Amino acid sequence: MSPRRTVHEPRLVPPVSARDHVIGAVDAPVTLMKYGEYLCPSCGVAYPIVNAVREEMGDAVRIV
Repeated sequence: MSPRRTVHEPRLVPPVSARDHVIGAVDAPVTLMKYGEYLCPSCGVAYPIVNAVREEMGDAVRIV
């Protein structure tokens, strides 16, 4: 017997809005959503990592 597989419609909660900064195509198969603060040291450390993901994945990712 094969394992049951549940398929869910992908969705973001909260959804991407006009207030969000978006880089990439709306129809990209992957959306990476990261909220941060300009003065937060941890957010500053995350920036080059998110940028590397964008460079590696190209059109396959939308960064929000």
